[in-house]
Amino acid sequence: MHVQPKKITVDQIAEVMVDNFKTKAEITCYVGSNAATPTASLQALTKAVKSRYFGLPFIKMVHLLLQGPVPYVEAGLQDRIMAYSIFSGGDVRQAANEGRAYYLPCTLANLDSLIGKGRKYEPDVVILKVCRNEFTGTNSPDTIRKNRPFISVNTAIGVDLFGNVWADFIDPRRYHGGVGGQPDFIRALNDRTFGTPIIAIKSVTNKGESKITKMHPPGIGLTASAFDGLVIITEYGIADLRELTSGEKAMAIASIAHPDFRDDFLRSVYNDPLFTKPIGYTLDKNPPGVHLYNGTTGLDEE
Repeated sequence: MHVQPKKITVDQIAEVMVDNFKTKAEITCYVGSNAATPTASLQALTKAVKSRYFGLPFIKMVHLLLQGPVPYVEAGLQDRIMAYSIFSGGDVRQAANEGRAYYLPCTLANLDSLIGKGRKYEPDVVILKVCRNEFTGTNSPDTIRKNRPFISVNTAIGVDLFGNVWADFIDPRRYHGGVGGQPDFIRALNDRTFGTPIIAIKSVTNKGESKITKMHPPGIGLTASAFDGLVIITEYGIADLRELTSGEKAMAIASIAHPDFRDDFLRSVYNDPLFTKPIGYTLDKNPPGVHLYNGTTGLDEE
């Protein structure tokens, strides 16, 4: 039997929650993300939380990347409402770094393992601008590989000379965003017959620090590891790491670093016996997998 949806105003959201969850001390609310961020609804719910609306249970707000203001991460509300962020920016990123929001690491392919039926964060309430999308399978390896040849392009906070990549933390104490679908695409495309997983980064930060490092920050979470087959791109060229040895990978990555850091990286790899080089290799030769950019079009300064 078809049930006609009941229409309410945003100011009635708290009332509906209380009426439907009178016996629950806490509930989970999944919030629509990106273009579906329900800003007006979040503002109305936060207003009710701040007023200590009678009977309102503790609310776990689970979401991907929210756009615009996120009022419920305001300091002082965490005993009544808490953000569980799978991917973050703006207000939520700052809140997570200050202990006012949880970072919930999860790739998009595994989203259903968090919010699916019977899972820990199965929603009691869903707040969206539009009807709920089905995430299951969108980033699964089978779906990605069915669309071969598939080219995925992601970016990162940094890449080290071993080929490790990190994208959700700047360092273990500074949260930046979520892992998103990056690991899903990289693992699905580890076999080059299905496509190419690209990590595209500018060679330096806006402070002039190299985004390519000799080693990743200790304790950092990795979105791609040295054993993953990647193609790294900077404004100075392409390093195709697939099927390369660890020594060849290190030389390839060093070759596309910013000129201010490149020679130091190349010499450190060349002089380190840990990185076994091809027989007869010298620094004046182009390493395997490297395609240097020789064009005249540069990146605009940030």
